[in-house]
Amino acid sequence: MADNDDFIDGIPIEEYRVNMAKIPKDALIKLYKEKQMPINAVAKHFGCTYRTIYRRLHLLGIPTNKAEGKRRKKKPRTSLGKKELKTLLDNPNLTIAQIAGRLRTTAEVVRRHIERYGL
Repeated sequence: MADNDDFIDGIPIEEYRVNMAKIPKDALIKLYKEKQMPINAVAKHFGCTYRTIYRRLHLLGIPTNKAEGKRRKKKPRTSLGKKELKTLLDNPNLTIAQIAGRLRTTAEVVRRHIERYGL
């Protein structure tokens, strides 16, 4: 079992990173939990990365907002190039749904462009 000397702010020494030393536990909790600042704002406040704050919160056992770390989905494309679409349509192994996935759009948009271009 590890001694108290093997921990810094409750984090095992081997998991503690040098840049975490700039982030006092109490200040982190105050900003993130009490003032409800988003991780990006807390990172900017301490002059470090989002990942550093996220890792520190995780190591301290402080739950994070799940949606905060998720990237927003890009909007589906609504216009497609004729050449790009024709190249994919020439592959007999691809379905319309697979082509739509590769083009980051919907099958309906693909069908509309096939009709528009006369492919």
